[in-house]
Amino acid sequence: MHGPARARAVIAMANVTRSPDSVASRTPAGRPDAMANVANTTQYSAMLEPAIQLIGPRVAAYAVPASAISSHTPRYDLSFTKDWGPDPFEANSVPIPAGTRIPPGSDGAIAILDPASGKAYGLWQAKHNSADDTWSASWGGMTDLNGSAVDQSGSSTGSNISRYAGTVTAAEFRRAIAANSGLNHALFVSSDIAGGRFVPPATKSDGVNHAHVAESIPEGMRIQLDPAIDIDAI
Repeated sequence: MHGPARARAVIAMANVTRSPDSVASRTPAGRPDAMANVANTTQYSAMLEPAIQLIGPRVAAYAVPASAISSHTPRYDLSFTKDWGPDPFEANSVPIPAGTRIPPGSDGAIAILDPASGKAYGLWQAKHNSADDTWSASWGGMTDLNGSAVDQSGSSTGSNISRYAGTVTAAEFRRAIAANSGLNHALFVSSDIAGGRFVPPATKSDGVNHAHVAESIPEGMRIQLDPAIDIDAI
């Protein structure tokens, strides 16, 4: 996340993998173990548990749309309102399906997987002008689909992890339901206990530790919720 909104940590889940070609299935260079940064899990889980009760009400506001892209999807040259450096999408036009809904939360985040260009795009505070059918955003990030899941140009999250890498798609849910299993790649989660430190795959942090806990979670940390939490009861 950018700005004053709550910062991001990363939670690990289980059991259904994305396809091998997915950006989220890649292990970042220099990170030999996908769970290398699981630490203080009991402590962090205890601090996060009360927030789990808020997941339902926040999903609609902060969910990240990720739509199917085809050769017929309209493409846009985006403009960015933040003067944070060169155009993060360079000369690439971005496919955005007609009718894409921007989440009403302060992030306004959209994740786009574009097989034609081999890129994953992330928009932060996206806006669509229906009068002239143009798209803009405060900022964005771009990475290769066969890359490390870290934005290589710009940044779509406060940790610099690609927005798409922490998104669950409808196709994943269908596979999980068919296999009667779960999801085994990391997800983004908003938390007020994320601090200014970061660990791989994150390359930066915008965490503020709004909750003022004694030991905040570094952005990029992979943690596991207490298995005793009854997710079905929430």
